[in-house]
Amino acid sequence: MSSPSSTAAVVSSNHNKRPRETNKRRQHYTNNPQRGGPGILLTCESGREGKCRREGLDILRFYWNTQTNAPSTPSNEPKQLSLEEELIALKTKKDPNDEPFGIFDTGCKGTVFVMCTLPNCSMISPIRKPKTQEPSEASATSEHSIDRSKKRRLDESNGMSTTCTALQEQPPWDPVQTVRNVVHDLSSAELSNAAIPGSRFVTRMIPVQATCFASLDEIGLVLDGLLDRLLPTLSSKKSHEAPLTFSVNFKRRNCTALTRDAVIEQVATQIVSRTSWTVKLREPDFTVLIEVCKTLCGVSILPSSCQTVARNFNLANLRTKRGIASE
Repeated sequence: MSSPSSTAAVVSSNHNKRPRETNKRRQHYTNNPQRGGPGILLTCESGREGKCRREGLDILRFYWNTQTNAPSTPSNEPKQLSLEEELIALKTKKDPNDEPFGIFDTGCKGTVFVMCTLPNCSMISPIRKPKTQEPSEASATSEHSIDRSKKRRLDESNGMSTTCTALQEQPPWDPVQTVRNVVHDLSSAELSNAAIPGSRFVTRMIPVQATCFASLDEIGLVLDGLLDRLLPTLSSKKSHEAPLTFSVNFKRRNCTALTRDAVIEQVATQIVSRTSWTVKLREPDFTVLIEVCKTLCGVSILPSSCQTVARNFNLANLRTKRGIASE
């Protein structure tokens, strides 16, 4: 039988550990990039998120360096450096804030979200939260909270801005084109360049054009902004002899605040009210992707050609067809 002093020591030791663990959990999401920018949602087997994160970052950095003609050193072929070269590399090490990509911790197992952190990379303006209002002002505006057209207005008196508009500048990085390049290189009949990082642990790479908080209001605002930005180019993809068609692909992970029917109904109603598109579940001209990971939501409007090469952007199937081992 253990003595009272030893039992008290164990209890005291456990009591000292709990605050540190609690603080660690509280700081879990403090370093996440700001929502709004584009990114790529990576999926993997549960328990391999760390390897998927490193592999995904290597892949995206490689294609970004290729796009900008910047030198890149493949991670699977480390270069032997002399002592002098290592010292120079340490002195000239880049600022972490200059990294083109950052990790948004979704809190969902089997997922890794890589968000672009480059300046002016967003396709739409950020959603600004309304300032604190007086009770009289709040009651006056609450009756209009359901009307989306009211939400899109800018009230200079109270600083409210709940609109999401399209930005005119061309973003320096396109997640859709990046995934196209990855899928093309992986599915090419010829052997891919040996310098391209492997994708052994990444199951899917899903392009996300804009991100927001997982709520019906913000999804609607982001969708409005994307339609303002993409509608002129999307409408010219096909002849106007027949109306364009679309479908809504909704995926929810660890989120009970949104329901599938509510999101699909809102997105479909919003698109039909702004365009002449019609709903078509099989082989539509465009697909609206809604990817929800806990409190993070990603929205994309993609043409059908984006998913013809790889079904649901499944890199694992492409590796199987190519006969590439994945451990």
